[in-house]
Amino acid sequence: MASLPKGRYGLTSAAVVSTQTQASFPSIKQFLLVGIGGGVPRSKNDIRLEDVVVSSVEGRYPGVIQYDFGKIHPYGNERIGYLKPPSDILLSAVAKVEAAHKAGYKLYAFWRERAGAKVNGFGDIIYEEDVLYTAEYIHVQKNVPCKGFCDKSNTLPRQPRTSGDEPVVHHGIIASGNQVVRNDKERDRISKGLKGVICFEMEAAGVMASIECLVIRAICDYADSHKNKGWQAYAARTAAAYAKEILSVLTPPATVGQPVNNSLPTHNRKGVGWTAIKRNTLAILVARMKLMKVVLIVTVNMNYNFKLVQA
Repeated sequence: MASLPKGRYGLTSAAVVSTQTQASFPSIKQFLLVGIGGGVPRSKNDIRLEDVVVSSVEGRYPGVIQYDFGKIHPYGNERIGYLKPPSDILLSAVAKVEAAHKAGYKLYAFWRERAGAKVNGFGDIIYEEDVLYTAEYIHVQKNVPCKGFCDKSNTLPRQPRTSGDEPVVHHGIIASGNQVVRNDKERDRISKGLKGVICFEMEAAGVMASIECLVIRAICDYADSHKNKGWQAYAARTAAAYAKEILSVLTPPATVGQPVNNSLPTHNRKGVGWTAIKRNTLAILVARMKLMKVVLIVTVNMNYNFKLVQA
């Protein structure tokens, strides 16, 4: 697993980490970019906090658009440059997981661990704190939480989900750039101009300029003035859980037209061996890269100490 240096974020930092990782481990074939992002709520896409957004190839768009790179003309903006789409292997894995979800097969045992989540420092999620404010209502004061300060009469009404508290997986276009978006009007303007992107983040375009990569983001805010870090740990855990789902349906190279290496431990021949990385309130599950030839680039910019433990 590769991770951005503490306190570093943005396209350049992500590009450096991914390029160095690829140079150090040339046998790696598949890349997952896993982390958090800002959601774009709209009537046809009921995106909520902790939902997952997966980059989806749509037309000429490879799943991610760098929205702040291009040319400005009198008649409008022209986006230039090219980002590589995810590999067919990763896109097939996304399709398998999506089909399993639609068939009613839930791979969300991870969520059901919430009963004992306090042991890991997560605490209980209070879902009524997932509040979406109107575009006209600006956060009342910098560095203070919305709860107890922002007027809830300026919120947009949303119906409870029939699926309960399970996060929903969305597939669509992700906007990537070097700017932190915390303005709902600007968010909606950019989204409308980019064929309806559903998520904002700050690393993918730097990686996908040279590497075929699948981007997985869990929503931690709505890219508006009410943006805060309260949901980042929960969203990071959700993104990691979905990444585990993707890895669980990937076929190890040793089983694709090649004899099985009997020198491998039995548990590794049957599937993926898992290593848990615990960052105080954050638990991320990653695959051992030797067998799967997969690397996860984790872009959760949180100041947590961490240690490796055997799963």
